[in-house]
Amino acid sequence: MKTHGRFLPDTDAAEPGVQRYVTMAGRCYSPSGVSSVLRCSTADVLLDVSRSRLLALGAEQAAYLFPVWQFPHGRRLPHLTEVLGALAPARMDPLSRALWFTRPRRELDGSCVAGWLQHGDPEVALALAGRSVKNGHLVHAGESLIQAG
Repeated sequence: MKTHGRFLPDTDAAEPGVQRYVTMAGRCYSPSGVSSVLRCSTADVLLDVSRSRLLALGAEQAAYLFPVWQFPHGRRLPHLTEVLGALAPARMDPLSRALWFTRPRRELDGSCVAGWLQHGDPEVALALAGRSVKNGHLVHAGESLIQAG
C-alpha cells in the first residue's frame, strides 16, 4: 500500500459524533472515542495501553489521546502489538513512537509502517523496529526523526 503523507486519512472509522483531536501525530481519539470505535469499554482501552497493545499519547490516563491510524476500518491495526513490543527497548517517547509509525520509508516503497501493516508483510516492519532498537535510538519528538531510523 503506497501512502503519501503522514496521517493516513482513510483510517478514521469513528462515527461522526466521536470527538477527534488534532496533534503533531495526526488525528486522535480520546479513550471514549477508541471504546466507541472498537466497541469495548474504556477500561479495556486503558488496560490495552498498560499492556502495550495500543499507543497512547499523554502522561495521564485522563488525558490520553490515541492516533487514529491504529484503528483502520474500525479494527485494530494488524500486528501493532508485535511492532510496539519490538520498539519497546528503543526508548522512544510516545509521540516519537507515533511519528515512527507514520514516517514514509524507502524500505516500504514510500509507505509508512502504519500503512504497510494494513496490507504488507509484518516481518519487514519488525525488521525496521529491530534496526531502531539495535541502533540504540533514544528519541524525543523534538529531535530529528532522520536520526531515529
